[in-house]
Amino acid sequence: MSLAALLIFSSAGLAGTNQWTTTGPNGGDVTSLAVSPSFASDHILFAGTSGGGVFGNTLSGADTTPPTVTNVKPTGTISTTSATLSADYTDNAGGSGINSSSATLTVSGDTVGTCTKTTTSISCPVTGLSQRTHTISGSVSDNAGNTASTSGSFTVALARNYFWTWYDNVCMKNWVLLAKPGGAAVTCQIKIAGSVVSSGPLGPGQRITPTFPGKMGGPVAVSATGNVFASRRVLLQRLL
Repeated sequence: MSLAALLIFSSAGLAGTNQWTTTGPNGGDVTSLAVSPSFASDHILFAGTSGGGVFGNTLSGADTTPPTVTNVKPTGTISTTSATLSADYTDNAGGSGINSSSATLTVSGDTVGTCTKTTTSISCPVTGLSQRTHTISGSVSDNAGNTASTSGSFTVALARNYFWTWYDNVCMKNWVLLAKPGGAAVTCQIKIAGSVVSSGPLGPGQRITPTFPGKMGGPVAVSATGNVFASRRVLLQRLL
């Protein structure tokens, strides 16, 4: 049987650890060497001899320890639809080193294509995240083929309450801006100095810019029954 044929049908049981184990017959000079097709995981080296023997040796000095992955981010709740996914990783002392090109991150099952990868970390910007809990999965391998994986999660929840210290539509022009990017309709309420000045529904994809002429006071409180974007616009004007 040729050495190549034996490699196809061989198993780890044919090789001793740090010693040559023969399948017979014995004797002869070593004429060829080959590694196992699964060398990255079984670390078996084969030697063929002129006498027809084939010997196997499991190399115990090979790197069999996967890297360690830590600091998967983001975590908890974020109030934006954009984020940077990231993770850190290290190889074991004396290991074969990190294969940075093997590092990947996915968000809710989708692989993130644009990432910055180094031998110690990976970071991937993402946009357009929906309001829900997202899972992060990641993996990285070392140069010996050992792979480590990790997972985490975070939740996107836009703010429901906003506050400003002052509203002036006497000496200035002042608008409140409200927007609902998606999901179900909500009810929004605007208070100035504790008094309700506006209340009503806001549908998905809708944007409103209410203004209250002659109104001055504070604080301004915007609340909603669901997640919304809120801001304000102020235009200074010269008093005549």
